[in-house]
Amino acid sequence: MRNLIVFLLGMLTAFLFIWSSNTSSPTSYTIRILDNSKCEEPQYIIETKHQSISVQNEQIDYDGAVAPNGAEAYIYVRPPYEEPGDFTYKVVAKYSNCAAIQSELRTVKLGWLLYEFIDKNEIKHTVRAG
Repeated sequence: MRNLIVFLLGMLTAFLFIWSSNTSSPTSYTIRILDNSKCEEPQYIIETKHQSISVQNEQIDYDGAVAPNGAEAYIYVRPPYEEPGDFTYKVVAKYSNCAAIQSELRTVKLGWLLYEFIDKNEIKHTVRAG
């Protein structure tokens, strides 16, 4: 029992340290995709100048609390340290039974929490926190 308490306190301390260092000088951004398109087997790709991040299958939550009839994905992006300033990305959504769609290029600041809403073959962008 004591080892479990020490472990949990250690995890909490690490989380608080990472969270506080990220809020004072953020080095990443987070994209949450909420998909109400009703298309099957989605794959979401975040494309940046330096990397592409893809999520699919078990990385996607179906029938979640925010998109009860669709799919949700939560994607953490950490750009290379060499690049100062804002970062540009776009979202690509591919499906097994619908045509692929992609967003316009988005320019974001590090530390932002970004929402991408997919509905009616369109990707809409909202910044929720800075």
